[in-house]
Amino acid sequence: MKDATMVPEFDVGGFINLSREQRIAKCREMATEAERLAAGKSSEVRASYLDLAQKWSELADEMESISDA
Repeated sequence: MKDATMVPEFDVGGFINLSREQRIAKCREMATEAERLAAGKSSEVRASYLDLAQKWSELADEMESISDA
């Protein structure tokens, strides 16, 4: 079993240098990791991870909609 730390690294400087598609994929990767970490946690911790996952997904969705406009 993996430990409780987020596996994907987030580097804001590197994120800015990614292509649009790579930034969206990174946001989705972070959302998936937060969802993974939510599994089996107490309700308060699980809720925090799920909220974080939702925020990453919303960011990816927003980047897609702005880029497609």
